Amino acid sequence: SAQLAISSLTASARTRLAAGDARAMDLSLSRVDAHAAQIMQLTGRTAHRPASVRGVAHEQLRRLAQLWLVLAALYRNLVSGKKLAQRELWYRLKPLGIFTSPQQVYDRVSESGAIIAEWTGKACPREALGVIAAPRGSMTGTVSLATPDGPRQLDDAVYAIPGDPEECSRLRFASSRARYVVVVEKDTVFTRLLDDRFTRLLPCLLITACGYPSLAVRALVQHVVKALALPCVVLTDYNPHGMALMLCYKHGSATFAMDGYCCPELKWVGLHTADVQLLETPTAEAPGRSVLAATSFQPYSDRDGAIVDGLLRNPVVANNEQLRYEAEAMRADRRKLELEALHALGPEFFAYFLRDKIISSCA
Repeated sequence: SAQLAISSLTASARTRLAAGDARAMDLSLSRVDAHAAQIMQLTGRTAHRPASVRGVAHEQLRRLAQLWLVLAALYRNLVSGKKLAQRELWYRLKPLGIFTSPQQVYDRVSESGAIIAEWTGKACPREALGVIAAPRGSMTGTVSLATPDGPRQLDDAVYAIPGDPEECSRLRFASSRARYVVVVEKDTVFTRLLDDRFTRLLPCLLITACGYPSLAVRALVQHVVKALALPCVVLTDYNPHGMALMLCYKHGSATFAMDGYCCPELKWVGLHTADVQLLETPTAEAPGRSVLAATSFQPYSDRDGAIVDGLLRNPVVANNEQLRYEAEAMRADRRKLELEALHALGPEFFAYFLRDKIISSCA
């Protein structure tokens, strides 16, 4: 267990640090032998003291001290049998003066999981350490959840997705009229589809992570697809970030490569290059149809270029003709299009456009 792994990691800590072994500073080692209490004494319990200890840079010592403080806090929490949100962990450790931002705590939590995974040879996702994300994500649709108080019908109601992947994986459904699981990138799109009563136009389970998906949301998508035996689709903006988000749902996160929360059967229904070309081009078949204006698009940024270059280096994209084409087309187009821009094509256009895309993609 994570609890035993953390305990065993401290076995030779004092010996290695006292001997000035530089390898104690290498966080990539599976056996990082140092002890937070000793490092805190050496650094004077301050996050800003410019110094070195036995030739080791203060910044390395501080980072290692942070790691062991996080491990100690996680160990105490695991012993108590409770779970805590990452934000709560930050507030617990903040008074010690060794962390200067919440992100440093989050980074050390990720490193803790990686170290324990390497030590034990088994995956150690964040929730195995007793750490959960704050609720971030929503779900609605033509299903009812089985609860201790009886079935809870969702339909037009919104269910806040828990931050705990294990809790998401324990959800049970009393009934379902859904034909698809539909994942959308952003909360604004989710809200618009809710207002348009999309789940009545197309019976489905509608899910959003309000941006890049957390472990919990990916666990939920994986769970509902298996539990309800439904096809799953995802709709994203036309930009490199949207494509990266789709890959995270489909193949998992590179940061948590061993968490297993993914949905390989998921289908990406857009926005694709062909969609953009269709939406901005008048046709003889529908001369009165509205088309996207040039002002609907956003300029490409250097960050977008870096993301798409990374996507093209990803074997999943490089070895898939369709994905490689989409990434190269985005890079050549050098424009971005958000889903919200489609609302300009008419009050009902977006809902019917998405319905038709889903049906044709899953035919």
